[in-house]
Amino acid sequence: MPSSIWTAIEATLAAQLDGDDDQALWEAVLQEVFKDAEALAQCETSNERILAEVGRCSHWLRPHQTRWVDGGGFAWPVGYGGIGYSRSGMPQFDWATFAYWSPVDKKWLPRATRPTRSSRMITFRVAIPSRSLQHEQAAVHTVWRPGPPQHPRKELVQFYGFRRADDGWKQTAYRAFPDEMAYDDLETSSNRVTKRLDPP
Repeated sequence: MPSSIWTAIEATLAAQLDGDDDQALWEAVLQEVFKDAEALAQCETSNERILAEVGRCSHWLRPHQTRWVDGGGFAWPVGYGGIGYSRSGMPQFDWATFAYWSPVDKKWLPRATRPTRSSRMITFRVAIPSRSLQHEQAAVHTVWRPGPPQHPRKELVQFYGFRRADDGWKQTAYRAFPDEMAYDDLETSSNRVTKRLDPP
């Protein structure tokens, strides 16, 4: 079943993606990444507390020699923001679109702008690489700030690796920091099936 995030932000994406962006990658990324996000968001009961911020990044930190070897290997997906010029730099957006989690409707709903940050807000930030039509792989950076609902004071960074196949983009790698602690508290591990990938 497609994630509601696509419905929430499709119109904005259609206006922002350009001729070098592969919409098929964006659909695949949002489908896979938000399976995990929704598994965590199910625990939240406060309306509009979780904000999804999805954006395109064209200025990843490079060149650098740090590799993420899972799934055939990817460049470490970091940028220049925050602690720049290091493995912990934040990918910066060319542009971003927003949605919030509705615990009543159990889905993502569109939001026109980024709200004024409050001390209780949780942000799920997803950075997708630009120029995806020119490449056969894509490394996606996501981060929960200040942390996911289950551990709101512990930042959770997740990397997702995708490769282009004959039948479309497929997720082939995953890594989380710190590990997968956010999912340990869930009642079922079925939401994590896509992450338990066979080694290459």
